[in-house]
Amino acid sequence: MCSIPRFLTEKISEQLFDNGQIPLLCARVPSKKWNLGAKRRFERPSGHEKRLESYMKRGPIIAGAGLLGVIALVPALVPSAVAADEQYGATVPYTRYEAEEASRSDGTTLERSDDLESTAIEASGQSYVALKDQDSSLDFTATSAANALDLRFTLPDHKSGQVQVYINNDLAATLTLSSETAWQYVYKESVYDEPTLAPGTAHKRFRFDEVHTLLNGQIQQGDHVRIVKVDQNDTEYGIDFIELEQAAPAIERPEGAVSIADYNSAKPGDGVADDDALISAMDAAANTSSKVVYLPAGTWEFSRKIGIDHPGLTFQGAGLWYTNIFFTSDQREGGGIVFNPGASNETLTDFYMSSNLKSRFGEGAQYKGFAGAAGGNTRVSNVWVEHFECGFWMGDYREHKFMTYTDGMVIENSRIRNNFADGVNFVQAPRTPRSGTPPCVATVTIASPPGRVTICAPRAMPMLRSSTRSSATPSSWDGEREA
Repeated sequence: MCSIPRFLTEKISEQLFDNGQIPLLCARVPSKKWNLGAKRRFERPSGHEKRLESYMKRGPIIAGAGLLGVIALVPALVPSAVAADEQYGATVPYTRYEAEEASRSDGTTLERSDDLESTAIEASGQSYVALKDQDSSLDFTATSAANALDLRFTLPDHKSGQVQVYINNDLAATLTLSSETAWQYVYKESVYDEPTLAPGTAHKRFRFDEVHTLLNGQIQQGDHVRIVKVDQNDTEYGIDFIELEQAAPAIERPEGAVSIADYNSAKPGDGVADDDALISAMDAAANTSSKVVYLPAGTWEFSRKIGIDHPGLTFQGAGLWYTNIFFTSDQREGGGIVFNPGASNETLTDFYMSSNLKSRFGEGAQYKGFAGAAGGNTRVSNVWVEHFECGFWMGDYREHKFMTYTDGMVIENSRIRNNFADGVNFVQAPRTPRSGTPPCVATVTIASPPGRVTICAPRAMPMLRSSTRSSATPSSWDGEREA
């Protein structure tokens, strides 16, 4: 399942391992497995990878609670041509266009490197195009129809700027790029927000981010899509790739659903926190036959974590290109969706979620996209999770006799990108292991079939039983305590 070495050059593999940035287990696992590692952020591993490696040596169980966390440690080293191979990855709704394959105007440079300290090492295929001058541009030729765009970029730390998107000669979008939710600095086993905070020379990491939008216009096959630097400055705007897709129309309010807009005069995008309106909508939906909470198109802002207490609710957005759940806090424990005790059989579907988190707070942010114990048969589908400490961090850290568990959870057709650490981490074994088989915490579908992978959490692994977090324990094993 750890397929990363298949795509590494010998030089990069040696650099990564010698610097402690990939664990030995990746070199021991056969490469003919699902590629789950594209576009993950990474950090220097410590004792938990070493402990996990020792468990790997004892038997064939590879899909441990930290497996996706381990995969998330490695930078984007998968060329698009390989990712498109029918043996790897999953079926996705978008088409990716690499910047180095586009036509380039004057004022651009191709940046390519396999040096571990280079910015290009974190780009797809270890290369990107820098837009240096005002009006410098990239020109892509669309191979299929699309009305939505995602752009992966890099800017220097604490810089921002704008690019415009043209369909042929028509302006289709203006995108604001910012590096504020990117850039971390790694020194030995610690991560810092600024290089001056590290006690020694720190390594620059996490230098790319993404921005996406619906376009004001329809792209047809053969159309030209141009990305143009708007600003007149000396800042280089690095473009890694764009992804184009045909977004479906917005999903209307289901019959019998309770809408967040029904309470507290809540409106999307008005700068007013919608916390209380959502709580009221959840309480009301719990007493209806549909048990559906509807979040219409627009940006819904939340100033604190959302706790789910009622079993059997459905949270229905208008679509991940339409409904945006945004957590405004930049503080520790400032946001995310938490499955509280009593939650089970929940459905969360069709929305994008992001946050204002800009720091890992010494690996103690406690600011996950999804966290807690989701009970039985919870499904998360068609969501886009970005700019959190982790995408999913599933576990209950209360005293053992009070613990609740996640069992039969499905994550499908979803995008987990640009988070500081793990994509998906199941850190707690189920209450009762099945006879003769490893105890499986959940079934996870990455994107869509054929990429279905069962993630099992072996109960014997000592880190799964730990409910405390020491200063030496890296973030992929830290304790989530808000449940």
